[in-house]
Amino acid sequence: MSEILDYAMRLHVFPFTVILVLMMLFWIFVILGAVDISLFDVDVDIDADADMDIDSNGGFLKGITEFFNLAEIPLMVVLSFFTLFGWCSLIYMDSIVNSSGSSLIGWGLWVPVILLSSFLSKYISKPFGKFFKILNDDKENQTVAVGSMCILLHDTGEKNGRGQIETQAAPIDILCYTDGEQLKKGEKALVLSWNKERRQYLVTKYS
Repeated sequence: MSEILDYAMRLHVFPFTVILVLMMLFWIFVILGAVDISLFDVDVDIDADADMDIDSNGGFLKGITEFFNLAEIPLMVVLSFFTLFGWCSLIYMDSIVNSSGSSLIGWGLWVPVILLSSFLSKYISKPFGKFFKILNDDKENQTVAVGSMCILLHDTGEKNGRGQIETQAAPIDILCYTDGEQLKKGEKALVLSWNKERRQYLVTKYS
């Protein structure tokens, strides 16, 4: 145990250690009901009005969103898996090829660790998409959701998207899609109906 702690406190491993601790605290607060699992989803995408190259940066971020299926899975689920796999694999690789504690070798290990963690977190978190679709199939929420206005948490099109409906109690997160429209993250959308086969809500631009 002490050996693992020694590796965890190495300078090139320490960032993963800190993030892992923060993730553990986040999930404790989620379990206690103090924060919502989608707390950070609103800030995933780049603001269209930001002072930057929208085509390049927006395209890159859209690629990440599609790669990790963030339109169906909350960011913190994927990020938690990524951090856990990154921390474990970095300590394992460090113990195999960098027992001396070389910073140069240690920081170099970040490249394979990030690649490995990205693919592992992508495929391990994929089943959670089905899980959140099942959670989406809530009769009580459907009654509240249909006819309500939601704020889109991600770009939403014919395939999928995610939105959030504010209520007097806790906000309701929904999986949604459009009938051909392309709506941007942050836009307001009207929830038209519930599609039982897709387990998603049909939405349209709110005006």
